Amino acid sequence: MEKNNNIKMEGIGQIIGGTYNNIKIEGISTILGDIQGERMVVEGVAKVRGAIRCNNLDIEGKFNCKGNVDVSNRFNVSGYASIDGNCQCGELISDGKLMVRGLLSADKIVLEITATNEIKEIGGEEIRVIEGKKSIFQGLFYSNKLVSHLIEGDNIYIENTECSIVRGRNIKINKGCIIDKVEYTGEISIDNRSTVKNLVKL
Repeated sequence: MEKNNNIKMEGIGQIIGGTYNNIKIEGISTILGDIQGERMVVEGVAKVRGAIRCNNLDIEGKFNCKGNVDVSNRFNVSGYASIDGNCQCGELISDGKLMVRGLLSADKIVLEITATNEIKEIGGEEIRVIEGKKSIFQGLFYSNKLVSHLIEGDNIYIENTECSIVRGRNIKINKGCIIDKVEYTGEISIDNRSTVKNLVKL
């Protein structure tokens, strides 16, 4: 397929890595190698064997990337996204399930937690982790929490979070958090329904 064409995958098939305009996956697709595009939308199932670089990425279905994900503008997750490498974007908005085995970094990160999200490290200017609404089925069988090793940013607000280290300037820890260590330089607020084992003013 020539460079800068659009791709729409409705059935089951493969896409060769390269540079395209818009990429839309409604069926089941495996992307072989690195891929670049203006916008990528996944409504079905997509497995990427390489890395992704695009301006906007929307995950409404199921998505797995073996490499790094680089989104210059906005990354939306309302389905399930699993990233084996690092994820860098301008803004990340998620109310689905997100798994990142490396570093998630963005200017603005908003995670509305409706299932267990596992992100090894998170870095950004503004980070918000809030409890999302769950169905009765989700409430019975699934926990809604974020599990992370490190969260670091300028302004941090977190709920339902288990983390080894939270580090930032202004930090607000709301209900349902278990944090091993918090390091802050500005203001701190900790809800009495959360546990912080070690608090350090830098």
